[in-house]
This record gives sequence, structure tokens and C-alpha cells, in this order.
Amino acid sequence: MAVAMAAGLNFTAHAAGDLSKQHPVKVTVELGKPGKHEFVPNKLRFETGKLYKLVLKNASADPHYFTSHGFTQMI
Repeated sequence: MAVAMAAGLNFTAHAAGDLSKQHPVKVTVELGKPGKHEFVPNKLRFETGKLYKLVLKNASADPHYFTSHGFTQMI
């Protein structure tokens, strides 16, 4: 980028893909079964430039709380 600036080129970095023209990739996280608190899958991977719809499913009557400071900082 420094080379582009030095050469007087108009350069702007953008994430790949136009999210407004994409259909979301649905990612579902199961929040466990009655009496068992767990996240399945327990690891998520997202690619820059792709639109995702994160769905959290709770099959039990027990409340589950999904928080991740690191996750929200990456969005």
C-alpha cells in the first residue's frame, strides 16, 4: 500500500465480496439438550467477505447465554 501511495495511485482496501448481493450462509449452533449445557459445534470459523446468519438453537427449557467478547470484536 505504501508503494501505491508513493506512486500516486488511488487505493482503497475492501473486504472481498459485496454482502448486499449475497445470500447468507446459515450457521446453526445447538445450545445443548435438557440438563446439558454445551455448544455444538464448539468452534466457529467465518471468512471475511461472506455473509452469515448465526442461528442459536436451545432445545431445552433452561436458559442459555451466548457471549463472546472476542467474537464481537471481530465483527
